[in-house]
Amino acid sequence: MSDFLQFAVVLAAALAVVYYTGHGPFLLRKTTEIVYGKPGCAPVPAIGNVTLHYFAARGRGEPIRMILEEAKIFYNETGFTKDTWPEAKAKGIEEGLYTFGQVPAITTSSGVQMVQSQAITHYIGRSTGMECNCEDLHFCEAVALAVEDIAQKFGKVVYDPEFTIKSRNDYLKDTASVWLGYLEKIAPCLEAKDKAFFASERLTWVDFLVFNIIDVHIELAQVKIAGVAPINILENHPKLSAFYSKFKARPKIAVYLESSRRPAFNLPYPPKAAIPQQKAAPAPAAAAEQQKKQQQVPKKQAAPPAAAQQQAKKPETPRQNPRRSNHPRRNPRHSNNNSNHLNQSQHNNPRYHNPLRSKRNPQHRLGKLSKLPNRHHHSPSLLPRHLEKNKKNLKSKHANLREYWV
Repeated sequence: MSDFLQFAVVLAAALAVVYYTGHGPFLLRKTTEIVYGKPGCAPVPAIGNVTLHYFAARGRGEPIRMILEEAKIFYNETGFTKDTWPEAKAKGIEEGLYTFGQVPAITTSSGVQMVQSQAITHYIGRSTGMECNCEDLHFCEAVALAVEDIAQKFGKVVYDPEFTIKSRNDYLKDTASVWLGYLEKIAPCLEAKDKAFFASERLTWVDFLVFNIIDVHIELAQVKIAGVAPINILENHPKLSAFYSKFKARPKIAVYLESSRRPAFNLPYPPKAAIPQQKAAPAPAAAAEQQKKQQQVPKKQAAPPAAAQQQAKKPETPRQNPRRSNHPRRNPRHSNNNSNHLNQSQHNNPRYHNPLRSKRNPQHRLGKLSKLPNRHHHSPSLLPRHLEKNKKNLKSKHANLREYWV
């Protein structure tokens, strides 16, 4: 019992040391390699023989073919065409094989059914020991998604019915060169010989995706068209060029690339040559007549008669003085009758006039002057405030004189 406790204490101490020193992922990776017999972060059992459901073309099925060739896994293909695909699609959706109604998809002898090209390539990599290490798993996913972005931009140009040589050149110059520059920054260095891979210093499923996207762009740039020179898209990307050459020289990959099993590269729509149309030269007689018209000096038009000029003349409106205003509040000296310029709502508004002076006020005729609102004075008298004050002064003076003379 004491021996078991000692072993447990030593094991716990060793695990604590590994955890706190940061070697946990390394220990986990080595443990999985011992258990499954293959490297990688999350290996899975062997998948057996594979059936690839795809068209008889490269497209998104090409990385799957290459990783199966590298792993020496036997596979066969359905090779759909435009005529056989609609019926196979309906059947595959009904049986649940084509989950999203599209291909590629695989079925294996071990009972695995999968769709989506990147997910399939990743799963085959896990099954064959070409999975990324745990510490590189996030980087591998990022590179795979970048390749998917490039593939979508590539498809928009190639699958356009109006595909031309100009659109191809513009894409290679403005879009493809930019994204290949991004891959150039993270590509393996030129000094790496046996470890010239994108992740984990060994061959992984991500390398097949990167090689395929570079290969289709090289095919697009070097497509044989009469009168059009090929373009070297890897001229300014030395690290990608070195990776492409080393990957292409791998024995199993080289055999597949030269075999008849590999579908040929074909564009969905043949490119249209954008030749500028030249204008046809005019006939000699028409050219002479046109030159004669250009040489003629235009005659001056006769002036119209005076009556027409007067008739065409518009009547001038009298110019108004901006300082003179008919508004009663702005310039009361120039208003003829203040009441004539006010509407019904302004007549009852003390801001525009004194309602005590208005003859249209019915309360004025009834003598109810004390109840009317007035902002000038509050007495019922019709006299202004200064006259009312003078009236009181005169009364007081008369009273004083009367007392004086009496």
